[in-house]
Amino acid sequence: MNLKTYLSRAFRKYQCNKITSFIFVANTGRAGSTSLTKIFSTIPKVISFHEATPDMSGTIMKEYNNNNNKLLDEKFKQEKLPNIYYNARNSSFYIESNHLFIKTFSDLAVQEFGCRLKVIYLHRDKLEVASSYYNRHIINKDVTVDVNDWVLDPSALKNLLKIDDVLYSSTKFNNLFFRFLWYCYEIEARTVDFCRKHPSIPVIGFNTNELNSFSSTSKLLNELDIPVPNNLLDIIGTNVNQGTSKSDIPDGISLSSVNKFSDICKTRLIEKKLNWIIK
Repeated sequence: MNLKTYLSRAFRKYQCNKITSFIFVANTGRAGSTSLTKIFSTIPKVISFHEATPDMSGTIMKEYNNNNNKLLDEKFKQEKLPNIYYNARNSSFYIESNHLFIKTFSDLAVQEFGCRLKVIYLHRDKLEVASSYYNRHIINKDVTVDVNDWVLDPSALKNLLKIDDVLYSSTKFNNLFFRFLWYCYEIEARTVDFCRKHPSIPVIGFNTNELNSFSSTSKLLNELDIPVPNNLLDIIGTNVNQGTSKSDIPDGISLSSVNKFSDICKTRLIEKKLNWIIK
């Protein structure tokens, strides 16, 4: 790093000395994160982003989750962090809804922001999320995004919920729907593991269904020490990124197989004490 880059980065960080909190949203995607970003963006002194650049997807995510941290460390320090400080410089709260947070740079955020870091665990019914991914990428064949750049690989070395023996040993679960369903449980496990590793960092659970609730959203803002805006009732009714609310099981997959797969995932989470307990 040359002197000019170092001084520029140091100045951006200095500009953010008075920021109250840096808040990131841990989630699976397809869970209402855009709606949550929209709510936050209407509040004075809050700067809110959805998957801010660089989003840390693709090769960065894949290499990090196979125990190669070099690219992530470089990208976070050289691009992600300077952008965060630049964007946050005139605000009291920086908020980023980005499901790559819990899959890549959460530990780096703890190191950088310390006691000013807060996390929202935005969770939605797992069957609904899996169905939403399946409908978008398999049924509707969305080619604008490569799902492998965003959804974890079940064989990745950093996975907490090992599932290879189930996914690949039987044709019963040989469908991408089960990969998406496993992924939801893996994100739950990583969020709980984050709480375990960093007990001093507040992690606030929030269900997607609560996005339309004035009382629930107000409570969330209070827990984040963010003033509740007077027009909150006018802005909480728009959900722009939840996809279908249906949790229809894809054709060719039986309800019994879905229940069995879910039970396996739940049992393994409980055995490792990595299941999220709603407070």
